[in-house]
Amino acid sequence: MDNFNGNKIKSSCRVMNKWRPFNLLFAAGLCVSYSAAYASQYTITNGSSFDIPINTTFERQVVFQNHGTLTVEGTLEIAPFEFTFAVEAPQNSIGNVIVNTGTIDGEPDIGIIYGWRSVDLEIDNYGTISSSSFMTENVINLDSASGSVINNFGTISFDGDQTITIQYADGFTLNNAGILSAADGVALFAYSATNATIVNSGTISGTSSGALHLHSTYNAAVINSGTITETGYGAVDGTYSDRLAVTNTGLLISSTDTVILNSNATLSNNGTIHATSAGANAVHVKGSNTAVTIGKGSTIIGVLAADGGTENVSLTFDHGPAASYAYTTSGTWLLNDTSNKPVVLGSAISAGMGAQEIADKLLFQRTTRLNDSLATRLTTLDNKNAFWVTPYASHLSRNDDGDTVEAAPFKAHDLGVSFGKTLRKPFTVMKNKVIELDALLNISSNHLNVDEGSQTVRSNGILAGVLAPEVTHWRGGTISAKVMLGYNIYRGHRDVLNNLDTEIDVTAKYHSFLALAGVEGRWNKALRGHLSGRLTAGLDVVSEHYAGYSESAYFSWDARTLSQAAAHMDAAIVHHVPGSRASIWGSFGLMESAVFGGRTSTYQINQTNVSFSGGNYDDSYGRVQTGASYQMSKVAKIAATVDWTRSVHHIRKFQGYVGIVVQE
Repeated sequence: MDNFNGNKIKSSCRVMNKWRPFNLLFAAGLCVSYSAAYASQYTITNGSSFDIPINTTFERQVVFQNHGTLTVEGTLEIAPFEFTFAVEAPQNSIGNVIVNTGTIDGEPDIGIIYGWRSVDLEIDNYGTISSSSFMTENVINLDSASGSVINNFGTISFDGDQTITIQYADGFTLNNAGILSAADGVALFAYSATNATIVNSGTISGTSSGALHLHSTYNAAVINSGTITETGYGAVDGTYSDRLAVTNTGLLISSTDTVILNSNATLSNNGTIHATSAGANAVHVKGSNTAVTIGKGSTIIGVLAADGGTENVSLTFDHGPAASYAYTTSGTWLLNDTSNKPVVLGSAISAGMGAQEIADKLLFQRTTRLNDSLATRLTTLDNKNAFWVTPYASHLSRNDDGDTVEAAPFKAHDLGVSFGKTLRKPFTVMKNKVIELDALLNISSNHLNVDEGSQTVRSNGILAGVLAPEVTHWRGGTISAKVMLGYNIYRGHRDVLNNLDTEIDVTAKYHSFLALAGVEGRWNKALRGHLSGRLTAGLDVVSEHYAGYSESAYFSWDARTLSQAAAHMDAAIVHHVPGSRASIWGSFGLMESAVFGGRTSTYQINQTNVSFSGGNYDDSYGRVQTGASYQMSKVAKIAATVDWTRSVHHIRKFQGYVGIVVQE
């Protein structure tokens, strides 16, 4: 390995102006002699390396042979008119490596680094590679090279146009985690290049005709998680390219036509694409057989445009089942939604179906909470003429349902209270059959948040009816029954994604009527010592009718009646604490829900009739409960229960309630 440790090498031209005029002739001759001695190229021979140490400036052109390594920790600087390049990997040279942690710059005639027709040249930059000369054509020129790799963690900049050029190159790779910029043009220019891959997690910027100008390339890929900016036309310009694949999770921004795609191209976006001029195109498709996917987390500002005459140009939305959107488009697109929501042509408009698909889950949970709130009363059958109250709180959630793309994640918080009072006059069924009845009242409030606020629905409801704690006895158990009617008010809000740099906030207010009927059996059996067992099984049928309503000018919903059957079975072990009026218990239960009416929602988008019936409408649940009760006096009892529930389709619930029964 060679190390350069000398002082800065000066050319004769830089000292000539110090001599007196009568020595000018002599100085000119000395200038030629000095240049010949010190301004020659430095060659890195086959398999060797050369270091320019820190705090050292080297002013000669470096030329590779094969498999050489140049390490620059100091400065490699080329003065005007002295050399064509700073570093050259000549035609057909193979496997050379440049590692720069210092500075490579200057004003050579053509470029700082030149690798025309080189093979497998690698440039690892942690420092600065730049030129501010109007005479220099490029900073890095890899025209017609193959297998070139640039790993940039520092700065590669140019005051002119085409900082990096890879015309006719094959197999080029750029990994940019630093800064790549052109002050007066294109940061990277690729013309007729094949198999180029550009991965950016840093910043790439240009100023005229594409920060990345991929003209007539074949099978190029741009993967951006950083920022690519262009003050003029095209952050990613794929004009005339074929099979360009763009993946963006970062920021692409330009004045107009931010991403330009030609034939057989793909764009997958989960980041931001921003066209800053009013009415400009964020995405402009100029060729056929091209697919654009706008994914979750996308921000699009600007029109989604497809040129006339293009064929098989698809626009797919992957925002999730709860997302609503209204994107302005031009040209002819094939519209798709990965959650199977209808998308209406014209502009691309779709309504999130999260609240509609979740409605039966909330209905089932309301039925379950009501049944649980009656438990304290139904386990206190010896308290005649009782008054009882059970407040409760629950948290319901679904993170992800891998079984269907139509199911959105959600969280729901519910607060409620059930009241009951034994009626003074029992109900006479037959001459010798009298049934005691409790008047029931349930008040609840629910807040539903679908997919991180894509939709929110707040509801308040009331249910009123009667409970018969002892309808009959069967096989040693007690059968109870209830009938209730209810009314609910809903206030909905949804965000509508769009590409016009405005927020669209859609609200709705609607109501529903609810009817519920159910039976439940309870069997108790004494076990050893202070233990007893309890088996509970029940069946409920509930129906909720939603009135039709509108959400601004975008969506109108037809009336819908959702009907559901819900069954449950729980087995409990109760421990009666010796010498105390307290008992503790634990149980395991199974529940099943099935929707038998109202699975399909019919609605209108911009007055176009559509329908949706996706999602899961049947589910199986398992739950564990534990609780304790205490007989406070001869006429008063208090009980508390907590509940953990999990379903086959990934519903999770945590619930707690406290019940108090007082005998008159």
